[in-house]
Amino acid sequence: MIHNYIENINRLFITGNAREHSYRGDLQDLLNKIIDDKDI
Repeated sequence: MIHNYIENINRLFITGNAREHSYRGDLQDLLNKIIDDKDI
């Protein structure tokens, strides 16, 4: 789970175009998996 998150954000980082909001979706997915009964 965390390994997949790191791979995803690393792919974005490598593009050189990633900004703070670029990572939000992946972070949201990770948190939803960790805390599956909460809306984030």
